[in-house]
Amino acid sequence: MEPGSLQKFLTVLFLSLFLPSLSFGSVYNGSIELELEYDENSVAERMLAMPDMTIRPRRDPVAMGYIRNYLTRSRRTAELIIGRSILYFPMFDEQLKRHNLPKELKYLPVVESALNPKAVSPAGAGGLWQFMPGTGRLEGLQANKYIDERFDPIKSTEAAMKHLTRLYEMFGDWELVLAAYNSGSGNVTRAIKRGRSQDFWRIQRYLPRETRNYVPAFMAATYLCEHFMLHGIEPAAPEMDMQLTESIKVYNGFSFFELATLTGLSVETLESLNPAYVGGYIPQNANGYYLTLPRRVMPAVLEFLAAKLPDDSDPEPIFAGGPVALYNTPGAESYYNEHVYTVEEDDEFKSIDALADKLRCTPQHLRIWNRLNTPTLVPGQEWRYFGPKAYKRMTLNKMPIVEAPIALPFRQVGTLEYTTSIEAAGIEPDNAERFLYISISGAERLPEIARRYEGVSVEDLRRLNRVMGNPVFRDRVVKIKEL
Repeated sequence: MEPGSLQKFLTVLFLSLFLPSLSFGSVYNGSIELELEYDENSVAERMLAMPDMTIRPRRDPVAMGYIRNYLTRSRRTAELIIGRSILYFPMFDEQLKRHNLPKELKYLPVVESALNPKAVSPAGAGGLWQFMPGTGRLEGLQANKYIDERFDPIKSTEAAMKHLTRLYEMFGDWELVLAAYNSGSGNVTRAIKRGRSQDFWRIQRYLPRETRNYVPAFMAATYLCEHFMLHGIEPAAPEMDMQLTESIKVYNGFSFFELATLTGLSVETLESLNPAYVGGYIPQNANGYYLTLPRRVMPAVLEFLAAKLPDDSDPEPIFAGGPVALYNTPGAESYYNEHVYTVEEDDEFKSIDALADKLRCTPQHLRIWNRLNTPTLVPGQEWRYFGPKAYKRMTLNKMPIVEAPIALPFRQVGTLEYTTSIEAAGIEPDNAERFLYISISGAERLPEIARRYEGVSVEDLRRLNRVMGNPVFRDRVVKIKEL
């Protein structure tokens, strides 16, 4: 984001010494014609055909040079970037949609950090979005001896959305916004005055050297992420515990050692999923801090946290019965099953987004797992997907156990009905009139309930119903909002 971040990116890109072994694996949804040899004319044609959402497509020689490097000398770097996209693009998509920003901006952290949440530039910028400490504070990111939220993927993404929105309100042009994101709004404003133009390409020579190449670098990152499979780039996807995760807010302080004891995860995995915390400790905070964990262990953690609510007695100490693992151990993938979903003629799911929701993953998961980028489904297609073999839970004496998942990945969704009779809903009349309740028939998760009601967030539902995470509400009354 600040001067020096692009220089680091280019250094990693150009000094990569890995050459590809041209083994492209299998294509699971029919054949696609791979372009194994770099063809600049074909690449340029695809560049010019890209949607004019954030930048005006053009055949820029600097951008073409970056693309050539991705596809030849630095293929290993490209494989790592595409593999990491499965972790972060779904979150970027959600935040960009929420803030009404162009979806292509999710490729900005590719330029900034190569999608490495622990990246630090020589100038001191850090995290996925490469915030400098001062800029991070201005955007509300905390930094103290326990936590640096520039390295928190969720918090830093929220801050980046605000920062990008503010820059667009200032310049009204996404190419200028990208330049300002890199070198600061002051440099761009001065370049506009000197060049007497608000066209990035006209004022390019008046910008700092690094910023001149920033928009071309963004063009190259966009091309790579949109067309990597045409060039046989094999995503170097992280282990499944990193891919299928959930995030919750926690309010009490505890250490990664406690979490490792409770979940059986290694401390290294916990640190990788939660890079913002210094010294392996999550401090107590009234506003809460984000905790990200593999989906398969979340039930045990939620039950442990629920036992620590003020109206409950403190949970007993957790002992796993063995030493805590510091580093990842072989066999982590054995906790997951691979499945295949075949699209039927009368299938109600017509898009990859709908299918992903059905299979409890994201569209990016399906694209990477199946090496396919298509918005629609075709009868007969076979889609690979993965899910935990079991979910770790806790017994009444607070010891971890393993319980098989219930009817996953398919779920039976019931209907929601308003109830106006507090007695019929089984609610105590004391202060009950202050709230709106609904009665659930079947099973629903909090995000599904929140989407049905304007102005109701998942955090509101958690607070009102005194729950953590996204538990399944089955055949019960749910408090929606205060009246």
